[in-house]
Amino acid sequence: MGNDTALLSTSTWKSDETKVMLGFAVVKKYIKIRHTIISDKINRGPDYQYYMLVKDRKTKLVKQVALGEKGGVATEKFNAVTRGEKATSDGIVFHANGNIYMVSKSSKQDGIHRGENDAYIAVAEYYR
Repeated sequence: MGNDTALLSTSTWKSDETKVMLGFAVVKKYIKIRHTIISDKINRGPDYQYYMLVKDRKTKLVKQVALGEKGGVATEKFNAVTRGEKATSDGIVFHANGNIYMVSKSSKQDGIHRGENDAYIAVAEYYR
């Protein structure tokens, strides 16, 4: 892509493949959430905690949810909506410090929506 080509432009943005690439770049820290989703000024206080970005499988809505300061509690809340037969969402857990701690995995084996790709799509759609 040239510098004059917008990554999130019109028809290109609508493809799941592009969303997977953008979400992957965020999760692998090629695009830093500390400078985009999270303000650099947050270093302590009530906003310095764990969050999840999740996409509801039925409504397709993407939301950010505060999970609190304790990693164990954050893990339980995330797993409740992303794992098992009753899973309703796909996404990631991150901390206000910029680190990404968990990425949900799909049980699908084929196609673009296998593995962690649905979580990557959720992250990309949040950026949109």
